[in-house]
Amino acid sequence: MPRKGDIMRYAIISDIHSNYTALYTVLQSMPRFMIDKIICLGDIVGYGAEPNECLAAVQKECDYVIMGNHDQALVNPKAAKRFNEEAKISILWNREQTKEKYFSFLESLAMRIKASDFYCVHASPLHPEKWGYVTPGKVTSKEWNSFEAPICFIGHSHIPVVISKKGGKIDHSIVEIEEGDKYIINVGSIGQPRDGDRRLSFGIYDQEEKVFELIRMEYDYKKAVKKIRKAGLPVYNSNRLLMGR
Repeated sequence: MPRKGDIMRYAIISDIHSNYTALYTVLQSMPRFMIDKIICLGDIVGYGAEPNECLAAVQKECDYVIMGNHDQALVNPKAAKRFNEEAKISILWNREQTKEKYFSFLESLAMRIKASDFYCVHASPLHPEKWGYVTPGKVTSKEWNSFEAPICFIGHSHIPVVISKKGGKIDHSIVEIEEGDKYIINVGSIGQPRDGDRRLSFGIYDQEEKVFELIRMEYDYKKAVKKIRKAGLPVYNSNRLLMGR
């Protein structure tokens, strides 16, 4: 948990989904963005072909990591009962490939991170363990009241968006955090973007400047597609990388 009084530039990443090609691109960029700490919002595994590489990199490079629903399903296959067929096939394949030493790491992950000025969960801040989705224009008062910090960072939907309690959806890549307002910020997905843009996405939060920036970055998605197809995973998984949906 980040300590009070520490002023940092955080990179917030989410939904890697065993896409090491994308994750490597992001990690290589961290010095350029002058990042102090990296937070991973979960779903390290699933869909993609390189769970071990992603788990090793996250364990080594990320300072704080929380659990996503695919991480949970890898260590507890019963949790995949609500997954679609492609997701089920993929998480079972990922489970078979994952080295034993990473199971205890995934099992140890918390469901939330609390800091002085932000809160992190994988899905909805209201009952994170239920894996609900947060939809712009439909955020309930219970969701806003479920966290005390000015900002809640989330992933899960793979669609980046900034939602202000006072102003609703904000269509800017750089957002100044206004005192007295609250924000739910979805940082999108490293490994499987779904907003029609093939580029990976993640967020940067500067605690000193009180500014959030959404980063979109090109990566070798064709390489990731080849790895998925070579592994014999569902073609739908590779097609999603091609379409960004």
